[in-house]
Amino acid sequence: MKNRRLARFLAIALCAAMSVPAFGGCSSGGEESSSAGSSLAIDGGDYGTVKVQQQDDAVTTGTVTVENATVEEVVTGGDKVSEATATISVTGSTVGTVTNGSAGTFSVVDSRVGNGASIDGESGIIMVGCVDGDGADLADVAPEGIEAMIDGTTYSTFEAAVAAAQDDDVIILLNDVALDGSGKGNNEGLVTITKDITIEGNGKTITAGNVTADADTAAGPSMISIQDGANVTVRDLTIDGAGGTDAATDNVKHGLNIYGDGTTVTVVDVVIKNGNGYAIVANGADVT
Repeated sequence: MKNRRLARFLAIALCAAMSVPAFGGCSSGGEESSSAGSSLAIDGGDYGTVKVQQQDDAVTTGTVTVENATVEEVVTGGDKVSEATATISVTGSTVGTVTNGSAGTFSVVDSRVGNGASIDGESGIIMVGCVDGDGADLADVAPEGIEAMIDGTTYSTFEAAVAAAQDDDVIILLNDVALDGSGKGNNEGLVTITKDITIEGNGKTITAGNVTADADTAAGPSMISIQDGANVTVRDLTIDGAGGTDAATDNVKHGLNIYGDGTTVTVVDVVIKNGNGYAIVANGADVT
C-alpha cells in the first residue's frame, strides 16, 4: 500500500482493479488518502473504483482529481455522504460510471462517460464537452446560477472566476453570462483581465446590462479589457454588446479592448457583435 494515512474515518479511497469494500479499504494494489480533508490526484493509469465517502459526522472536504486515466467508476458513498463537500474533478479520461450523492462539486470535462446519457440537472454532476461510450456527443449539464468553473471549483459569476483565477488557469463557462455595467465609465471594462488565463467559452454568450453610453459620442465601457502584459486565449464564445433597448446608449463600446506592451491575446472561434465601437481594439498589444 502506498501513501496510506490512518485517520478516524475514510474520506477518499482509490482502489485499483477492484470495487471498494463497504468501509473503503483497499486489500491490494491501491492508494488511499484517509483523512477528512485529504486530496488525491490521479494522472494516467487504469483503475477500478475511485470513491469519495463519509461515514461519520466529520465532513469530508478533500479534493480528488482524475486526469488522462481509465476508471471503471467514480462514485460517492458512505452513511452520511449527502453531507460531504469534497470537490471531484475528472478531465480527459474514460469512465464507465459516474455517480454523485454528495453536496460537493463533481465535474466531468472532455471525457468519455459510459452512463453519460443518463446524467441530467438532478444528478449533481457537471458535464462539459463529453461523449458517451460509443463516442457520441453528450449534452452539457450544469446547474443554473453557476456561470463558470476553474479546475472543478464553481463560481456564481464570471467576474468572481476572473478574480479568483491564477496564471495558467482555464475558466470554463457553464452558462450564459450577464455582466453588470453599473458605474463603469468610458474605456473601462465590465471585466478587466490582467492574468495569463484561458477563457473557454463553451459556446456561451456574454451580454451586459446597466450600461450607460454617451448619447452623442456613444463612448462608454467595453465588455472585456485585457491589459498589463496578460497572455490570454479566448475561445468558442459570443460577445453581444447590445443593451436592452434599440438605442445605442445602453450598448457597450468595444467587445475586447486590449492594450499595453507585452499583452498578447489569441482569439479562436469568437463572435463579437452589436457594440458601438469595434469588435477588437489593440493598442500596443499583439492579437492573433
